[in-house]
Amino acid sequence: MKLDRYNRQMLVNGFGKKGQKRLLDSKILVVGAGGLGAACLPYLAGAGVGHITIMDMDKVEISNLHRQVLYNENDVGMFKAKTAATKLATQNSQIKVTYLIDSIGAQNANILANEYDLIIDCTDNYNAKYAMNDACVAAQIPLVSASIEGMSGYLGVFAGKGMANYRGLFNEPALNALNCSDSGVLGSVAGIFGLMQAHEAIKYLSGVGEVIKHVIMLDLFDFSMQKIQVELDYQSTFKPFDIIHLNDIDQHQLLDVREISEFTLEHFNNAINWPLSYISDGLNGKENKPKPDDKLVLYCAKGIRAERAAIALQRSGYSQLALLSTGIV
Repeated sequence: MKLDRYNRQMLVNGFGKKGQKRLLDSKILVVGAGGLGAACLPYLAGAGVGHITIMDMDKVEISNLHRQVLYNENDVGMFKAKTAATKLATQNSQIKVTYLIDSIGAQNANILANEYDLIIDCTDNYNAKYAMNDACVAAQIPLVSASIEGMSGYLGVFAGKGMANYRGLFNEPALNALNCSDSGVLGSVAGIFGLMQAHEAIKYLSGVGEVIKHVIMLDLFDFSMQKIQVELDYQSTFKPFDIIHLNDIDQHQLLDVREISEFTLEHFNNAINWPLSYISDGLNGKENKPKPDDKLVLYCAKGIRAERAAIALQRSGYSQLALLSTGIV
């Protein structure tokens, strides 16, 4: 393989052909091809990471384009993972780029972590983050994770051998956490944190530079920064949920957590309705309340309310919970 295209980075002190070969021999999974992923992916491909798999099941929307600059208006309605893979393959013909149109949960995270050298978390939901962390801890590979909101965010490298555990940063998921849909985000914020993720991944894979040992909290309103030492002595009981496809429901009960008015207009066959507002209230006084050992698969429109409802139910003692891979809109 010709290395001419990588000459400038091979001139970096300590990098050389050895660092480049390590990159080319690497196989990584990038989960999420939204704002963070769209910024991260082109630099991974440009650097020559040998095999990149992109995992995302969402499609490009017009409201994405201000921050997901890998896509353009002609890509609206297309699957992000497939579209991103096509663009990266064109960017660098020397690497292999594959894609998975799917969501990540407790079960498939464990399978996937054993296939890669590193996972980059570009998601915006807690269930995926905990599932990836636990799988990466078991496989002893790093998880390069970031999260953004408004004009701030954090970056950390977790789970690998000798690295901190994500659960040491967040023992339990926060029910009131916001994502980009709730709180908004500047496109440049997604770009900066996505590039930081690519930077840490390239450092680790090439063996050049020191991978961060602290979590970086960066407020881009005034560029104030904190370095957080992750607590090693922690107690965390949250169990991430499996992701179940509609065709694999089997003996599970579908639970629609949207409001009654939404459920009445349209819902999946055989689904029952307990709105998130009911669940957050502990289902007190509600009839036909599900039993703690019932097998429930939760869904909403896009997954945000379903995840929050599942977390609340788990805290109330429900143990057989999963999330549906798709929402209903």
